[in-house]
Amino acid sequence: MKTKLTLSNKFFTIAWILFHATLTLLFSVSLFFTNGLQFDADLYNMFPSNNLNKAAKIADKNITSTSGRSLFILSTHEDFAKAKEGAEAVYEKLKDSPKFESVSLYSGTAEDMNSYQEFMSQWRYNLLTPELRELISTEEGAQEFSMEALSSLYSALSFGAAVDTENDPFCLDNTNLMNYMKYAQNAGPAMQPKDGVLANRWPLDENGNPTEETKWNVMLRLQLSDEGAALASKKNAVPLIYDVCLPLEKDGLKFVFSGTTFHSYKSSSDATNEVSIISTVSVILIVVMMLVVFRSPLPIFASVFSIAVSMFTAFFTTHFVFGGVHMMSLVFGTSLIGSSIDYTLHFFINWKGRKKMNSGRKIRAHLFNGLFLSLLSTEICYALLMGAPFYMLKQVAVFSFTGILSSFLTVTGLFSLLKIPPREKRVIPILNKINFTIPNRKLLSRILTASILVFSLTVIFFNRKEISVKNDLTSLYQPKGRLKDDAAKAFQILNYNPTSWFIVSGNTEEEVLQREEKIMTALKDKPYICTACFVPSIKSQKESYEASKNLIALKDFRSEYLDFDDEIENNFVKDFESRDKKYLTPKDKFPEAIQSVLDIIWIGRYENKYYSLVLPAIVHPEEEAEYNEIADQDSNIYFENRIKDISYGLDRLSFMIMEMFLIAYVVIFIVLKIFYSWKDTLKIASVPALSVLMITAIFSLAGLKIEFFCITGMILVFGLGLDYIIYKMENKESKAETFAIALSFFTTAFSFGAIMLSSFMPVHVLGISIFVGLVTSFALTIF
Repeated sequence: MKTKLTLSNKFFTIAWILFHATLTLLFSVSLFFTNGLQFDADLYNMFPSNNLNKAAKIADKNITSTSGRSLFILSTHEDFAKAKEGAEAVYEKLKDSPKFESVSLYSGTAEDMNSYQEFMSQWRYNLLTPELRELISTEEGAQEFSMEALSSLYSALSFGAAVDTENDPFCLDNTNLMNYMKYAQNAGPAMQPKDGVLANRWPLDENGNPTEETKWNVMLRLQLSDEGAALASKKNAVPLIYDVCLPLEKDGLKFVFSGTTFHSYKSSSDATNEVSIISTVSVILIVVMMLVVFRSPLPIFASVFSIAVSMFTAFFTTHFVFGGVHMMSLVFGTSLIGSSIDYTLHFFINWKGRKKMNSGRKIRAHLFNGLFLSLLSTEICYALLMGAPFYMLKQVAVFSFTGILSSFLTVTGLFSLLKIPPREKRVIPILNKINFTIPNRKLLSRILTASILVFSLTVIFFNRKEISVKNDLTSLYQPKGRLKDDAAKAFQILNYNPTSWFIVSGNTEEEVLQREEKIMTALKDKPYICTACFVPSIKSQKESYEASKNLIALKDFRSEYLDFDDEIENNFVKDFESRDKKYLTPKDKFPEAIQSVLDIIWIGRYENKYYSLVLPAIVHPEEEAEYNEIADQDSNIYFENRIKDISYGLDRLSFMIMEMFLIAYVVIFIVLKIFYSWKDTLKIASVPALSVLMITAIFSLAGLKIEFFCITGMILVFGLGLDYIIYKMENKESKAETFAIALSFFTTAFSFGAIMLSSFMPVHVLGISIFVGLVTSFALTIF
């Protein structure tokens, strides 16, 4: 060791106070000016997007925020009346709950129809479909359509329907309304109006006929409020839904639950339980271990204090920086229990068992270089992870960085003030019973190092074809039980799963709408939704108005069949002429149901361009090439598959993490060289390198992919694994320090070993990666 660092007690104590007071104050102030504590467990929020375009990210946010709060409940029964009755019972119990922004069951209410009729009347000649526009663009076509309209008019009158023949003799309002309704249905599940509700029958045979298994499905659509969307909270709406629906499931009535919120609630609940169990078990293990080792309550209270302070400080900082904490950050954060205890153990082993150290200041001075270099190597890794363009990883990095720094300051700033026990009580009985002497240590060390190197390289060589950096989002979360069954049923019943979309851009609103119309032509009869479905381009509106002149010219038709006199005819023509050069735009007022759709798909102006979405109701795998081909024809159109995009984004970040690993390796190597000789520096640097090789070998043997969370574990091991070898290099002949390293390893390995048991695959994989790396690092350190 070439350099020793020493600082006063006063410096560290003041640093501890300022550090924790500042972060606590910032957290408290942020709560006052925001909406209080915020927890997140949305699955999509955990993962990165490959698309770096800011407008595309807005599109992602529009859709995921809406879909993340939208729920479907299907009331199913062989008898439609019973299915509807079940849906109505649920509706009555949920409609007034503050947990929901809206609960929709009934369709086609009088209020809805009035708003549509007023809108259609206002924009009667602007909303013609391309097919109708083409038909009436000739005199013959206009006459053909007028007779069809007359037939529709007589039919409506025969049923007693109110028809405004004086202002709309060609029933254009009804034609446009039917077209709007067709597109509006594409914005949601495959349901049809029946007896005032939306329903369908499923399953049907290949000819579309009912089978013995066919049931009626009546749909409720729910939109969560802020209160109902609060995850990991008793106020979440999902428990209420279950409490209302499940008791009604009898006499053949069943409910199918669909929506990402059901999965997010399940994952957040599981994550909360796992955090509680892992933290509790870890703390109990540490308390028992320290009671056995120290036989004094002070080290136990100090350890629990250090862990609690580091966890709360990490939570406060993460919440302040990000405005909330993702539940998976807390799951990852349980590893702080093991990391934080390392510093505490090293201090109290000397406090209790090293009689030469007669003050807390001397203990700190003795340990400081090892603690500081351990902290530095670990924090370098977490600091690098903060630079990753990935929300979840940033949170984990900030959480862990702050928590470990808090533990370091607690040991150096507070524990060093503790009074040393009387000399006769400074003994650790168990330490005297353990023999750390290893015969032929150098030979065994070389054999172990060579064995790990040869084993790892051999396994990697023979499995080289299977080893690849590949992420598959679908493998990271697999629903189970009823959630899995309901997801499969809902997918088939609703035929609605918008996970892919076109992002359209242009210099003006008109350019965007015209590009959307080209996509509409290409998609033909496929179900989709876009702004141009409801707001044709001005070019199309002009063409519709011009084509409508052929209908206006049919004066004799109106006189003969509809008894138009001169006054009615003149008013009709004046009304038409008054509409010239008046165009509908996305900024105009629409019926509420249509406006809610446009709020999602029309992004509008962002920076210097305009953006919108064309949203297919569902994209089957075999259709994806066709959609990509449509997008390839125009550089202002981009087709995004959300699931594949996230997986590709994880691939990109995986390679970025590996680059960070190399940077961290070089940086830490340089730092180590400042403090150690070339020989010791190379020995220390070999430990994380061999650990990474072992992780890769074990993953390949287990048939696991080297994916994002595995690589994240590698870079964390890179920092954590260095702790052991640095402590050992600082105290090569110290039995007490070797014992402290062993205790540190068991606590840290237990923490990460515990998260291997997590049901959530990313946490499970991360735990395996770090556990294997820590075991390898410890073995190389001891020998």
